[in-house]
Amino acid sequence: MREQKRVYLLKVGQPAAPRSKPSAPAMLEQQNQVFDLWEVVKSDAEPAPLRANPTVAQIRQHADERTKRHKAMSCIQNCVSDVIFTRIIAYETPKQAWDRLKEEFQGTERTRQQQLLNLRRDFESLKMKE
Repeated sequence: MREQKRVYLLKVGQPAAPRSKPSAPAMLEQQNQVFDLWEVVKSDAEPAPLRANPTVAQIRQHADERTKRHKAMSCIQNCVSDVIFTRIIAYETPKQAWDRLKEEFQGTERTRQQQLLNLRRDFESLKMKE
């Protein structure tokens, strides 16, 4: 029997990250880098307001900068499972949603330190058994 591989398509046309994987934050980071949206997620800064009497090019650039936040948020929301989506739907910016995903999948700094200590202890006990 041939194994079927699922690929989810986002509304903007890119393949979605496989759902419910523990490495979802890494996949989302990579996808946002591909679409040049990662800086929007990291900085969480509002685009500068238009000056008085802007040119057509400045208006277009400002509109592009404003829509990048929405595109980044859309990428994040479309790449997660429905269960995780319900956890990040309340966040308004991609940075807030990203931080929530990062905390959920990687834990806080304190939990990572505790996991590291546990792994070291396990390693030492395995070494002593040999």
